[in-house]
Amino acid sequence: MTERPAIPDALLEGLNAPQAQAVSTLDGPVMVVAGPGSGKTRVLTHRVAALLATGTPAHQILAVTFTNKAAREMRERLEHLIGQETAQRLWVSTFHALCVRLLRRFGASVGLSPTFNIADTDDQKKIMKDLLPGFGLMPEDAKRYTSAISWAKNNLQDASTIESDLVKVSEVFAAYQQELARQSLVDFDDLLLLTLQMLRTDAEVLTQCQERFRFIMVDEYQDTNQVQYEIVQLLSATNRNLFVVGDHDQSIYQWRGATSAAVEGFTDDFPGAVVIQLSQNYRSTKRIVDVSRSIIEPNPSKHRGELWTDNPDGEPVTVLECNDDLQEAAYIVSQLAKLSGTKAILVRTNAQTRPFETELTARRVAYDVVGAQRFFDRAEIKDTLAWLRLTLNYSDEAALRRVVTSPKRGLGPTTLTALIESAQALGTDPITYASDAEFHDELPTRTRTLLASLTNDVAKVQAAAALSPAKAIRAVLDLGLRASLEKEPERLANVERLLNDATLFESTPVVNEAFEEGAISTPTGIELTRAFVESATLASSADQGGDGPAVVSLITGHASKGREFDHVFVAGVEENVYPHRLVGTDEAQIAEERRLLFVAASRARLTLTISWCQRRMVFGSWEQSGPSPFLEDLPDHVIERSLDTPKTTRPQWGTPLAKKGFSSPKASTPSARRPAASPRPSPQVAVDPFVPLTKEVLIAGTIVTHPTFGTGRVLEDATDVHVKIDFAGQNRTLALAFAHLTVQNPDSGQS
Repeated sequence: MTERPAIPDALLEGLNAPQAQAVSTLDGPVMVVAGPGSGKTRVLTHRVAALLATGTPAHQILAVTFTNKAAREMRERLEHLIGQETAQRLWVSTFHALCVRLLRRFGASVGLSPTFNIADTDDQKKIMKDLLPGFGLMPEDAKRYTSAISWAKNNLQDASTIESDLVKVSEVFAAYQQELARQSLVDFDDLLLLTLQMLRTDAEVLTQCQERFRFIMVDEYQDTNQVQYEIVQLLSATNRNLFVVGDHDQSIYQWRGATSAAVEGFTDDFPGAVVIQLSQNYRSTKRIVDVSRSIIEPNPSKHRGELWTDNPDGEPVTVLECNDDLQEAAYIVSQLAKLSGTKAILVRTNAQTRPFETELTARRVAYDVVGAQRFFDRAEIKDTLAWLRLTLNYSDEAALRRVVTSPKRGLGPTTLTALIESAQALGTDPITYASDAEFHDELPTRTRTLLASLTNDVAKVQAAAALSPAKAIRAVLDLGLRASLEKEPERLANVERLLNDATLFESTPVVNEAFEEGAISTPTGIELTRAFVESATLASSADQGGDGPAVVSLITGHASKGREFDHVFVAGVEENVYPHRLVGTDEAQIAEERRLLFVAASRARLTLTISWCQRRMVFGSWEQSGPSPFLEDLPDHVIERSLDTPKTTRPQWGTPLAKKGFSSPKASTPSARRPAASPRPSPQVAVDPFVPLTKEVLIAGTIVTHPTFGTGRVLEDATDVHVKIDFAGQNRTLALAFAHLTVQNPDSGQS
């Protein structure tokens, strides 16, 4: 190996010692264990610049991330660091985008047409719904079957080896794959699987890829599934110049196939690999780093650095005890409204967002539900893109079914099904068949007219798509979509935004990263349209929202990965939520639940509040709970606060937590965790001078106290179910079971 020139000092300036080591170690296998907020993106980009500065051609460098957002950020930083022209010669993309490019070029080796379209989740669901009745199964089970098949694919199982309890799942799997092939569609999982199959079976393609990608870098390596892991292994097998950044403590996607063994087993896969720890946190205050570290420490880890920071101590971290999720939401939103900077409420599941959305709306606080319906999932956007998809692939029946209804043109499902089946019988696609004069002769005059109009419109959009995606969208609008949406201005505005996106897409340099050196070309016409459609289809929920300064981000712990906020409230940190009730006593799953809480807490920069509820409504019934056992080992400087008994706030709560009956995860296995807390009364009701609330006590004129509404007077005798109370001029009817009311005990001598 030719000795490399020295790395320019400017690329190492400002880096700490481990970061500088990672940037400087350019050859051979390297794993960087990067804790949260440790500057991993800076390391990745500076290492790319170091490779270029020491003689590595740009086209030999491949950088893979897990979200389009991360890929964009990396490319933008690289453009600033090494210049736009050089950055464009690099392959910086997600795994799925990488596989699309390889399959466009080499897919024929696995029987794939280069004009294939990508089936999104709605397309998959529609195909499955159509298939299931043929097996005597219910269309409503489409999601279960698509999920089972996706899991099987991510674990390298096919129709003959799939492991699932679903009835006839093997037959459904095989039929689903046949239907994808017939429509020249590839789903997200097959983008990866077909690429792996291609690299495994075509030695020439594998050799070309290995020679092309001599230096490979993979971010978030702990999130690779089995297929992605094997693709990386094959691509790096010859050169062994694999640089991965990962953190086993942030592995939170095993439920969708990610294998954290990729990080734990890296030194076994690559003997002699260099392992570098990035442990200094640049994001959070000392107190937040201490809390994050204490949460994760009970989990075993082969490669873990001691997370630390030079940042100021910052505000104390607070653990908040709430009566229920309604009180939790009311208090958190009231506090968020007072804060400036970026703010987020992190929940374990989407089901927890409802009380927060109600409170945020009531207080007129702008918020963004990250991971809710994406822009590209809106019906009008999918309808518009369906026109572009159909011009790229006449066999795309999912696109055709949308096209005939956007705008509606009188072609019913019966006619459309007959058209598709007739085309299928002759081995052609529906659009080509509909253009056949002989076929038209067999149809009623009105149907012939409607089909002729459809094929003419498809031809017009195709002609526009051959020029640019923006022109294609304008053509779709002019053909009737604009008129059909005129009475729905918000939906029309969304399509106009899509048009704006397409226009910007055309004006932004988009390079077809060349496979051969010196063969870079900027896509134009139909290839630009195809690139735009692919970018929309591959966009994920992780790429939207969440960082706007004017909103509160309402987000799940899983979706918070890769984000950071000035102020973070982690809600619902209690039994049966962290860890989730479905986890049971499985040690591996409990460890992942702890990692999820670690990720959530470590998103915070300036302030962190963790809340839990004494009770939460589950399936229509109130369920008592206690704090999560993951909170046992929090440091002494954490403040515990109860909304019901603010005067008993303790500045230190490590010892009081132990008194609540926790068993230490360091001293026992997860299966030995104590059972769920038995129901217990609210603190205000259980302690004299107050008595439990009953309808006999709540007679007209009784003075009561509510934890949220304050002091009030009962207006009329309570019923078995409700009580009507005047709170300072505001009359409220409350349910007895959930009101949390307290009254003075007449025997206490107090007035």
